[in-house]
Amino acid sequence: MIDQIIISGVIIATLVFFITGKWRYDVVALLSLFTVAAFGLIPLDDIFLGFVDPVVVLIVAMLVISNALVASGAIDFIAKSLKFTGSNPVFQLVVLSVFTAFLSAFINSMGALAFVIPIAIKMARQSNTPLSLFLMPLAFASHFGGGVTLIGSVSNIVVSGFRAEESVPFGFFDFASVALPISVISIIFIALIGWRLIPKRESALSQEDSFGGYTTEVKIAEGSPVIGKTIEEFYEFCKEHFGVFALIRNESFMPDPSPFTVLKEGDVLALEIGADSLESVAVTAKLELLHKKPIKDSEDYLKNLEITEIVISKSSPLIGETAKDYSLRDSYRVNLLALRRSGLKIRERIGDIKLRSGDVLIIQGHPQRISKFIKRFDLLLLKERDFNFDGKKESAVLASLIFLGAILISVFSTLPVHIIFAGTALLMVAVGLISPLKMYRSVDFSMIVLIAVMIQLGVVFYETGAASSLASLFFLTESISPEIALAIIFIASILLSDILSNITVAILLAPVALSIANSFGVSPDPFFIAVAIGSGSSYLTPIGHQSNIFVMGIGGYKFKDYWRLGLPLEIITFVVGFFLILHFWPF
Repeated sequence: MIDQIIISGVIIATLVFFITGKWRYDVVALLSLFTVAAFGLIPLDDIFLGFVDPVVVLIVAMLVISNALVASGAIDFIAKSLKFTGSNPVFQLVVLSVFTAFLSAFINSMGALAFVIPIAIKMARQSNTPLSLFLMPLAFASHFGGGVTLIGSVSNIVVSGFRAEESVPFGFFDFASVALPISVISIIFIALIGWRLIPKRESALSQEDSFGGYTTEVKIAEGSPVIGKTIEEFYEFCKEHFGVFALIRNESFMPDPSPFTVLKEGDVLALEIGADSLESVAVTAKLELLHKKPIKDSEDYLKNLEITEIVISKSSPLIGETAKDYSLRDSYRVNLLALRRSGLKIRERIGDIKLRSGDVLIIQGHPQRISKFIKRFDLLLLKERDFNFDGKKESAVLASLIFLGAILISVFSTLPVHIIFAGTALLMVAVGLISPLKMYRSVDFSMIVLIAVMIQLGVVFYETGAASSLASLFFLTESISPEIALAIIFIASILLSDILSNITVAILLAPVALSIANSFGVSPDPFFIAVAIGSGSSYLTPIGHQSNIFVMGIGGYKFKDYWRLGLPLEIITFVVGFFLILHFWPF
């Protein structure tokens, strides 16, 4: 009993730290692992056993394969076929949702979403539709598709790993009997009704701007044609849509300056402006981006500087900090040029703004420095691609054939899935589809640490009997039917996924599901399927899944926006999923 209390207390404390977000997830997980080991619940020789678990191996392999498929141009060739969509926004939304779901079934959901967003931007321009109409459904579609295959969702992989402890892991398409109909019905709902529930935000994309609502600062340089003009004349001269919300003159900050204020050389203007308009205004009026300062390095290195857009994830250490706090230019050799916050107008100096999850930043730097910066601070890249297919066809075909071969082997052979896809990842490296350096960069090691540690804790949670005790306490298995118990754990998986990551929910509830099945003396498969599908159905909040937080800043969504479309989708998931599980996975 004392072991059950210890492991339960450690897991509860771990979840509290996860929710508060004060410490990094991987650090919290490692501290929990060492705490459990200190109490003797894990032998010291086995403390890192989770890192070689087949689940972890498979996840690492899929991250590498996903990046290889994108880098080879295989996904580009598929995307090229989407030009038939025309300008009807609902039809565009359906096509994009199906495409996103399809990609997410085979590659990492975040990778699929990041790839589709630039296509959504172009389609929104064609139909003159707010970008916010597309992005939330696309984030949710990445959940739909991820649940269809074994490799599409980490939840599926984790649950399959727990099943392997008792019998054999799930097959490649075992989840499709439940997840695929849910996906189809959910997309139909979005097309008929759901899109009407999505708010149209002011900061959404317009015909002229890639993104609205960026905050930046520009300096009126010597020889600028706007010197001597009023702010109102400045607007007319540039012929772009933007606003001056502050003027800084001689270090004096003047908010909301009069449109009749005459501009002088050396004035700094704080602007709210779209990304495309920013470049046009800077060139037309000969303005200097205040934070686009020289980065000390070799001349050849500086020739390759690029400007890109990134999103701050919910686990980034930049949250709560300012650009000044981290001295981005001096320490990381990147310039913060502009910032945009979901649905809010910012009225501060850009260097003084405390960063938040979901903020979109425009940064400048060398591609290698930007890549390191993104990895260091757990950021999400948002960069519109120029579709150039020259020289990529052979690599794309080769990557597609190798991946298709791996899928066929996994479906028709008895080889362990993690061995098949680990070999596939290595083969892609060997034939040059992805470089060894990019292979290592494609792996999110903080996520791997989290998964490996939580698997260890989940095993201890089950082996000590704590999972069984929890099942008996909450499910009262002696007085209810297996169907009611299935419904309860399905609902618990769905609701917990809205506040915890799908990985955490799957790892915590899979042993509970197994204990419930054992107490009834029935097959654990329907309970495992419910946990897998439920933990991947985070639609009510932006914090339950990286895809949700990824689109928050770009689409201008607020926290409360998600439940309007998310609640009906979670109801569809439960009602449709419950009856499909009973039909295809009987007790």
